[in-house]
Amino acid sequence: MKWLVRISCMAALGGTLAACGGGSGSTDPSALFPTESVDTVPSGTPVDLGAYFPFSNGDSWSYDVYDRGVGAYTSRVDVRIVSGPDAQGTYTVETRDDSTAASTTARYRRTSQGLFQLEPLSGVLTPRAAEIVGPILITPTPMTPIGAERSSLRRGSWGRDVDGDGVFDGFELGYRQTFGGFTTIDGAADVAYLDSSIGLTLRPTRAGYVGNTSMITQREYRRPGSAPSGWRPRRRTRCSPAMGSGAR
Repeated sequence: MKWLVRISCMAALGGTLAACGGGSGSTDPSALFPTESVDTVPSGTPVDLGAYFPFSNGDSWSYDVYDRGVGAYTSRVDVRIVSGPDAQGTYTVETRDDSTAASTTARYRRTSQGLFQLEPLSGVLTPRAAEIVGPILITPTPMTPIGAERSSLRRGSWGRDVDGDGVFDGFELGYRQTFGGFTTIDGAADVAYLDSSIGLTLRPTRAGYVGNTSMITQREYRRPGSAPSGWRPRRRTRCSPAMGSGAR
């Protein structure tokens, strides 16, 4: 499923950010980076895609990932829902990507609004940033109108000094998703496709330093009652040399 694959992609953001920054700090000028949480839902007629996103305890599936940038297979992903729902509607999901040695787990919660990822970018965000971001709606119920963009924006203090000036830096996380409609693949005319992106930006406080942004975009194809029939990621990362070099 789309949101499960995204877990491994999110981990790449942390590697980029860590490579760009460094240092530690103690001063937290919250006025520089006020907390902001905005979810934008488009108007129009929603679409019932419930049959395209099965999600029950014990479900398991596998699929291949292709990188559109290089036009080639990159990895095979095995997914299993290992527990849930509990009293709060929470599921635990295990994902194993054959391009890495270890499996990962993540928690999701299903509500009347759809499926939420409870700790997006777990292991990448600082505790302060994770508290600000909170759960993100990954699959709305019902789906947004065809061609309309849904987005989530989170901003605030990173809770850590990355640029080495003794002041906590800021961050911005943006998630966007558009349901493109239906297309035909391998003779099947009922294939739904979605375009989505997630980006994480660090906002330094040190004079002369510019922020780093890591972004991943993807297109996913789905058929009713099945795992993704195709997943086409395109990864874009941008790391400012000034952030890690000490340039001013």
